[in-house]
Amino acid sequence: MAIVLTLAGGACSVPRVAGQAEANVQLSACDKAMRRATRRTQLATGTAFATRDLRFAMADAAEHDWVDVAIQCPTRFEQGTLRSAQMQWLAQQLAKRVQRNYTALIVTRLDGLTDNVLPGATLAQLALSEDRVGFATEVLAGRRAVAARTNGLDGSTALAALSDDHKQASSELMSLAGNTQDLRRKVYATQTLVDSPDTMVDPATGLSAPTVAVLEMNCAREELATVQQALPNVHIDDDAKANATLDNELCQLSLLIATHAVTAFQMGYPSFDLALFSATPPAAQS
Repeated sequence: MAIVLTLAGGACSVPRVAGQAEANVQLSACDKAMRRATRRTQLATGTAFATRDLRFAMADAAEHDWVDVAIQCPTRFEQGTLRSAQMQWLAQQLAKRVQRNYTALIVTRLDGLTDNVLPGATLAQLALSEDRVGFATEVLAGRRAVAARTNGLDGSTALAALSDDHKQASSELMSLAGNTQDLRRKVYATQTLVDSPDTMVDPATGLSAPTVAVLEMNCAREELATVQQALPNVHIDDDAKANATLDNELCQLSLLIATHAVTAFQMGYPSFDLALFSATPPAAQS
């Protein structure tokens, strides 16, 4: 995988107005990333004055900016990742309208992640989330393969490939977790899939969407909650090597999770804010 992100550098000074006086203030890397991402997102989503070409360019840039937010802002990993997914989805739609080439930040493997700072238990929990959705998509692929043989329905090949991607990511995460207990069961409850193989109500939002889209989005939510919960307990101070390792780890994980969200959008999950940021992370299922 070769994805180049522009990460926020050191702090800089900007003017600040306080009454009639101005004073220079230091912006943190997080503040700089947030300002840049927010500004470009506003231009990407503004339809009154911005041309489609400008909106596309800003969405294409903002998807990188929000990953930077996920890396630089410990309390905003979830926000940065989901906003990046939204901007990727918007850029895809605008690229078609302005007839521009576009490649999303799709990451299905963690080849670029060779070391970790996050606890092994956190990675094991992520591996469980990947394994569970990998099993679920495999079950749905099997059902569609049977349907294809009987009445010509399609879609099993794409689901089988999606299942393989999740299982590969699960294996890579568990390898990084080291000697941590492996939480994966390989086989999970299937009643929900049997009852609702095509569409289902998302337990996190109450919205109805294609079943596989709900599975992808809830995998993303589970993983975001897992990483977000772990970050306050990560203390590496001024260790430059550990900081660089953590930045890369958060980058790779943010890209992977955003890919799950973009996949959900492609399969019919709504991408508006209330569907993403008002949701309750789904409870772990057996």
